[in-house]
Amino acid sequence: MPTKIEFGTFEIDSATRRAEELLSSGQTVVLSLKLKGREMAHAEKGFEAIRRILVALSAFGRVEAEPQLIGRYLSTTIESRRYTRNA
Repeated sequence: MPTKIEFGTFEIDSATRRAEELLSSGQTVVLSLKLKGREMAHAEKGFEAIRRILVALSAFGRVEAEPQLIGRYLSTTIESRRYTRNA
């Protein structure tokens, strides 16, 4: 589910709603954010945006891979609580 750094509550709600649907059906969700231009200098805003979505999805899944910046992409993986491994 691609997102961008500067987005409002509507974008957060729609991304969260779609991710909830996928997690409820037992699927894994990958959130990715592409940083463009000067956004690379403010990657902390991207981490903050991802964390807001992760907090909203905490009831539906758990973070499988912490948010990490690889090149220009900031991504994280959320695993459904329905099929969480006992690790």
